Amino acid sequence: MYQLTKEGEKNVSEFVEECRKRYKKISEYYRALSGHYTDCVDHVELPTREIILDEINSGKRFLEDVWCVGDKYYMSDWCLSKKHNIYVSLELKYGTDFIEDKEKSYELYIYKKWRKKS
Repeated sequence: MYQLTKEGEKNVSEFVEECRKRYKKISEYYRALSGHYTDCVDHVELPTREIILDEINSGKRFLEDVWCVGDKYYMSDWCLSKKHNIYVSLELKYGTDFIEDKEKSYELYIYKKWRKKS
């Protein structure tokens, strides 16, 4: 299991806020078009700290050894409009923005081992 560092918390917080600001502008623009294209912004899931941390812990968006130096990155593009390609990107680096929480990883290991026995 991973946890965000102080730097990671700051970067994620800024990213979430930037997505909200951009989404608000896009949403206001579409709604100003006499209600046309509001489906472009309706039902768009905005990122949260919890969603990002869940994705980091799933490992689905990791890029490893990108430049052959053994680094691990979390990278994600968030789409803010369903009709137009409006994305905001987030890149977090292992060791700088997120680290492994060894205690939680050990607890998860013990739990999985216990479940296999049951």
